[in-house]
Amino acid sequence: MQGEQAAQVDADVRAGLIDSLQGICVDYDWPGRLVKVNIGGAVQVMPWVGPAPWRGDTVRVIYAGQKPFCKAVYGSALGTVQSITANVATVLGDDGRTYRYPFRSGDTLSNGFRVAMDHALHMVVHRISAEPPASAYDTPAGPAGPTVGAAVFRPIDSGNFSNGSFTTQFAEVSSSRTAAYWYGTQIRDTIPAGSTVTVARLSLSELWDQLPGVASRLGTHTQPSRGGEPAISGAINVTGGGDIDILAYAAALKSGTAFGVGFAKNFGWRRFDTFALSGSIYMEWSL
Repeated sequence: MQGEQAAQVDADVRAGLIDSLQGICVDYDWPGRLVKVNIGGAVQVMPWVGPAPWRGDTVRVIYAGQKPFCKAVYGSALGTVQSITANVATVLGDDGRTYRYPFRSGDTLSNGFRVAMDHALHMVVHRISAEPPASAYDTPAGPAGPTVGAAVFRPIDSGNFSNGSFTTQFAEVSSSRTAAYWYGTQIRDTIPAGSTVTVARLSLSELWDQLPGVASRLGTHTQPSRGGEPAISGAINVTGGGDIDILAYAAALKSGTAFGVGFAKNFGWRRFDTFALSGSIYMEWSL
């Protein structure tokens, strides 16, 4: 079975289906300067680059032409001591993995100490007294990034209202048609009340435009779902599809004083696609 798996890997490499794989080092051929790597159950022999991997180490197998070589994949350099037993420290790495490495005799380590590890030696090198810049454990002080949340909100329905009723699900606007997209309460329920929306973009897919010289007026409405004719409030001029900046409407959508967007009738004559293919809103916010 292993021979068949190895042959399949080789065939995939030659066919260009694979250019790198991940495996586990299982043994050495020290005289030949080779290691044996288990790749999905198939064991292959190959050279390594960099420090030699240990048995059980994860390695990245890279193919140069049809010949493989590997390089050890090491974890985070820093971690937090969880326990000490006979000069062996159990360390929770900043990558979320647990390592059991010895440390130098004479060193004193205790639970909670932050330490540096050398994975190539399988050793705890020393305790660190301060976090280095860009440490994953303790983000350096400085200007906070503006974005703490982001989401795409997709409409749950769409349609156009004309002569007392809804006709199709296309968001079509004309002198007699009001167009709308509905989003339920998802925007209000997702974005924290105390946050500030920094980016808000509406993505529209236009199907046709009978009056390209006349802008349609995009606004908001207060219906979570389809009801009677939606009352459109606001006027962002739209002359086609693409991404439309609707940051002016973000606060109303976040708070729930508005639950959707739409086009007021009497302005232009164009059709946008249904909610399945048009009308998604992308937002970013900060606290």
